[in-house]
Amino acid sequence: TLHPAFWTGLSLLAVAGLVDDARGLKSWPKLAIQVLAAGLAVFWGGVQLQDLGSWPSGASIALGAIALPLTWLAIVGFVNAANMLDGVDGLAGGVLVVMLLWLAYAGSLAGAVLATQVALVLAAALVGFLIHNMRSPFRRRASVFLGDAGSLSLGFAVAWLVIVISQAPDRAVSPVGLAWVVVLPVMDTVSLMARRLIRGQNPFHADRNHLHHILGRAGFSPGQSAALLGLLTIGLGAIGVLGSLIGVPDVVLGGLLA
Repeated sequence: TLHPAFWTGLSLLAVAGLVDDARGLKSWPKLAIQVLAAGLAVFWGGVQLQDLGSWPSGASIALGAIALPLTWLAIVGFVNAANMLDGVDGLAGGVLVVMLLWLAYAGSLAGAVLATQVALVLAAALVGFLIHNMRSPFRRRASVFLGDAGSLSLGFAVAWLVIVISQAPDRAVSPVGLAWVVVLPVMDTVSLMARRLIRGQNPFHADRNHLHHILGRAGFSPGQSAALLGLLTIGLGAIGVLGSLIGVPDVVLGGLLA
């Protein structure tokens, strides 16, 4: 069974999201809860990034003393990125389904049975959700929504799974390869926060400069934007996962990612 830290962190974020959806929650208290949930994962659950792959010599790219703070920061960052991704019907759910399916594939290769099963169950649940959330010629508007409760808790689950699978003893896909699977919302969020800080704004202040907003201004419908970013996630995952499987050096995959 999954470690109690997983369920505790997931529950904390789901409750915080529910409060935010119902009454609104300021950015700093919400961030504090994300930091707490990530801390539970790292220090209680033992979910830690110990290395990022291998050097061309075969030596491990070990993180050493920065492993714990980097993992903590990575979980908080991804939870935030998943939350900010939820801006168009079908977008967050569709992108997260793709990520979970790539993780299930990598987990099955690594023999990480429980992580693979959890990824597949979450992906199946999201497919059912997307039937009622993603816009299509048969559904002009969503009838259900993730809300912050859904995006925060799913972001935490995906972050937990990607770390567990990337650090599996018999992994076939390197941590850098799996980073490609989850990079899209992270890149979007980091670039957006950087631009806000440069302008002297709160980095958590909402605006309309996310990728889906840019696609919308370019003339794409919400459904088209969600589909395009889902396809982009498939392509990015293919580069990382398949590139790692065929032996592309981790320093090359990491350099291209940066």
